[in-house]
Order: sequence, then C-alpha cells, then structure tokens
Amino acid sequence: MAKKKRLATIQEVKELVKRGRERKELTYDEINEVLPDDLNPDQIEDIFMYLNEQGIEIVDEVTSKETRKDLISEEEEIRLEDPVRIYLRDIGRVPLLTPEEEIAMAKCMEEGAKEIKEILLESTYLMKKLEKIMEQFEKEKLKVDDILEVSPSFYPFYPSRRKR
Repeated sequence: MAKKKRLATIQEVKELVKRGRERKELTYDEINEVLPDDLNPDQIEDIFMYLNEQGIEIVDEVTSKETRKDLISEEEEIRLEDPVRIYLRDIGRVPLLTPEEEIAMAKCMEEGAKEIKEILLESTYLMKKLEKIMEQFEKEKLKVDDILEVSPSFYPFYPSRRKR
C-alpha cells in the first residue's frame, strides 16, 4: 500500500513538472501541495534544482495571464472541497510570529491592559457606580453573588452555590 501512495506522489510530481514546462513557472504553493510532508530539506532542494534545470522558474505568485485563469478555475474547484482542507491549506500561507515578535506583542498587550485599568480608575462615572454598589452591599441589599460572578469549579463550597 505504501508503494501505491509513493507512485501516486511520483505521478503528481510528473504532472507538476509537465505543468511547469508548459507555463515556464510554478508557485511555491503549487509545489508544496504535491510534495509529501516527510521530505527533508536536502530532498526539497534537489527537487527545486531539478525544476530549475528543466527551465521552470519558481515564483511567489503567478505572472502570466493564462496561468491566472487556470488558478481561478482551480480556486472554483477548491470551493467545492472539504472546508477543513481549505482551512489547513490557507493557514500555511499566514506567516507566523517570530519569538521576538511574540514577546513584543505580549509586552504591548500588558501595557495596554495597564492603560485601560488606569483610565477606568480615573473615570468619575465608574467611581460613582462603584460607590453605589458598595453602599448597597454594606446595607445588605446586595450579595457577593450579585456583584461578582463566582464559578462553582473555582469555589465549590461558596454558600450560595450549595444545593438546597
């Protein structure tokens, strides 16, 4: 059974090379769709070198008008495919954050959260609302449950959460 899968892959590569020869170019996405995931970088480099030797240019986007028409018809076919497959294909096109970008974004989010808290604490409307809530709480018109949402899993023995 592994041989059949391998033969199918070889057939797909042959079709890819044929398409590349006709158009004189292939996109990275087209190549990635055909190649198996378990190829190592050396094998991928060998394939790219072979394609270049065949006169096939590897490009980011399609440049010829005829090729764009072909891709439009391929996109129409994709619309009919499984949504999960489409999603998985599309997420490969989104660039991931580098570790430095992740750290910078996390710091930015922390700073933003601090700014929001400061702005809320400076708000006279919010402070007046908090004072009214505290007055009602002190007069026992409000319970803690009315002010805060307490998850039973967080604090299962809270008196108002007990079954009666």
